[in-house]
Amino acid sequence: ANANFGLFGSRKLFDLRIASGKPGTEGAQALERHARSLDPDGVTLITLPRADRTMQASAWFAALAGAGATIAVSPLERAALPAWLSERLARNEQRVTRDTLAFLAERCEGNLLAARQEIDKLALLLPKGSLAHDDVERAVADVARFDIQELSEAWLAGDAARTLRIIDALRGEGEPITLAIWQLGEDLHALAGVHDATASGQSLQTAVR
Repeated sequence: ANANFGLFGSRKLFDLRIASGKPGTEGAQALERHARSLDPDGVTLITLPRADRTMQASAWFAALAGAGATIAVSPLERAALPAWLSERLARNEQRVTRDTLAFLAERCEGNLLAARQEIDKLALLLPKGSLAHDDVERAVADVARFDIQELSEAWLAGDAARTLRIIDALRGEGEPITLAIWQLGEDLHALAGVHDATASGQSLQTAVR
C-alpha cells in the first residue's frame, strides 16, 4: 500500500494497530523496511501497548522511532478517575460531592472520551455551582468500558460486585463467554503455579514474579 499510488488522492493514512506489541519476525522486518521507505504523501499511525524495555530495544521499534515521533499515552488508572472528573467539572464551574464523583467514575470507567461528553452534557443541562446527586444520576448514561484484563484483576482481588459488573458490561458489548473462561483458566493455572512454588520453599514474592 505504501508503494502504490492512490487512485483518487495523493494523501494516504496507514492505521496499524498491534495489540500484542509483538509483530513477529516477518512483521518486524516489514516495519523496518517501511521505516526506511516512507512515502512523503503518506502518514503512518502505529498503536502499541505500553512500550517496555524489550520493545524499545528492538530493531523495528528503533527504526520507527528514528523515522517519526513516539508519543507515550499512559492510561488513567481507576483510582485517579474521580480527580480527573472533578477537574473537568470545575472547568465548567460545577462541583459535586465525593459520592457523586464515585458514581460518575463507575459510569465512565475505561471510556474517557465518553466521560468528557457526559461532563459537557452536565454543563448544558444543569446550572453552575453544586450539583445534586439525583440530577447527575438522571442526566448521565452508563458509558463504562472494560476489557478482559480488568475482569481478571477484579476476581483475583475478590471484588464480587465489580466482577459481576464487568461481566455484565462485557456481555453487553458482545464479548464471547469463551474469552472469560479462557482468562479464568489462565488465572487458575498461574495461582496453582504460585501455590506449588511456595510449597517447595520459594518466597511468595519470588513465586508471584
